[in-house]
Amino acid sequence: MAPPSNEQLSTHSEQITGQALLFDCAGTKMAVSLDKVYRVLPLVELQFVPGLASYHLGLMNFHGENISVIDLADKIYQQQASINLDTPIILCKSENNKLAFVVDSIDGIITVDLDKIRQNQQLCENSKAFMGSINRDNDIVLMLDAKMLVGEGE
Repeated sequence: MAPPSNEQLSTHSEQITGQALLFDCAGTKMAVSLDKVYRVLPLVELQFVPGLASYHLGLMNFHGENISVIDLADKIYQQQASINLDTPIILCKSENNKLAFVVDSIDGIITVDLDKIRQNQQLCENSKAFMGSINRDNDIVLMLDAKMLVGEGE
């Protein structure tokens, strides 16, 4: 697979609205553009679906709609999250799709300076889940590409 061109990488930053949901996943600070977040929910009962990848936790019923729930840590790092009753679920949306993923904790909403998103070519090559990174309070925050996770970018 060819690495993304500089033109492809620079278009990612245009998708960020300026605000993002900040969260922890497998000991890593991550954020997702707020315009892709539909809801943050508490853990709900999931219906297991046999035969899917290990990171697929199952389906959740959200107002009569069956939505796939994934373990983001397992999908990205092949490291299963520690799931308990306090585990949050982030429900992301695109035009035609919804996908939920579990994370360790929600840290709040941050303002993202579009010019400060760093498109690290190696990061984007190795995991299509990320569009780049930002520095925030001496931490590196990985910017999640929700569009790719939800399925529009594939």
